[in-house]
Amino acid sequence: MPSGTAMAKGTIELAVLRLRAAPTWGRWLGVGEMAFILLLSALAKTGPALLAASTGTVTVRPRLVSHLAAMISLFLLRPSSRMIHSFFRFRVLVAEMGRLERTR
Repeated sequence: MPSGTAMAKGTIELAVLRLRAAPTWGRWLGVGEMAFILLLSALAKTGPALLAASTGTVTVRPRLVSHLAAMISLFLLRPSSRMIHSFFRFRVLVAEMGRLERTR
């Protein structure tokens, strides 16, 4: 299972568990926490959607904009998330360089 798909599934399950854990809490108590969970879910869903869109199609631009908007929002809310995202981007770049070297 790709990491984005697993993360999307995990964030949805986390949101469900969060709602089950405290159904009697006040309406606005914990809204920030739920918003963060949903932002993670949006980020996890737009990443694989962007990957699935092949380069050169019309759908790449809106998917890239939505993914970058979710990522920037996450970076602004949680500065430590930059470190995690940069690790995954580095891993993808190294894999891509290896693939390019094998094709030469």
